[in-house]
Amino acid sequence: MVNAIASENKGLRRRQVLQASVTWGLTCSVPLAAANSSSNVVERSGEVWLNGDRLRPTQSVQTGDAIETGPQGHLIFVIGRTAFQVRANTVLSVMRGATFLTVSELQIKQGGVVSVWAQSTPSRIVTPQVTVNVKLAGVYTEVSASHRRTYCCNCFGPVQLITEGEVKASHAEHHQSFWVDAPQGGVNRLEAAPTVKHTDQELVFLNQLLHQPSPWHHRDTRAATAVQGWTPGMTQGFLD
Repeated sequence: MVNAIASENKGLRRRQVLQASVTWGLTCSVPLAAANSSSNVVERSGEVWLNGDRLRPTQSVQTGDAIETGPQGHLIFVIGRTAFQVRANTVLSVMRGATFLTVSELQIKQGGVVSVWAQSTPSRIVTPQVTVNVKLAGVYTEVSASHRRTYCCNCFGPVQLITEGEVKASHAEHHQSFWVDAPQGGVNRLEAAPTVKHTDQELVFLNQLLHQPSPWHHRDTRAATAVQGWTPGMTQGFLD
């Protein structure tokens, strides 16, 4: 019962954020997502650190910042034409591009991030095992705590995955997933993987924050979000 109430309240908060975001978008050319706040942080919970200090309630995430979340940490934020949902136990850096509101590179050292890239300039996601070139795409990326394995899903759009051993172009309409790891003594290779640990709703929500239509507006996303036993907040023990 408690979980149901919490889920309902969270959904209400998200609807309020989206409504305020749409209203803001009608009066302001910058697609900021945070309602009733100057911060670009849409949602946060648990322990979140920004550049080594606890993230304050009114603080924003900027290009050039380093982020870390604790075991119960959770963060959603928007920078320019990019939106990010950061899982628990994640360590990442957001690198600055040609402008203050352009993300050139998302460096994920550990943990998981759902990301939507609506900016017109190419960017990339960098992990210890793979570099993913992205433009107008949605991606879920997770790096194991041991740093030995990466999971990458091209949820929609064109991406290019580059490892020591190969280069692969992926143009997915609805999730194309890969494991990236190396046999002992070998080089990192791509291997087909199931779609796990992220949902259509998460990507639709990030798209809405950027005032983008759903990438699956022709699909019933309610029927496409079963993800093999995963529930939001479950991050440990998946890749190692």
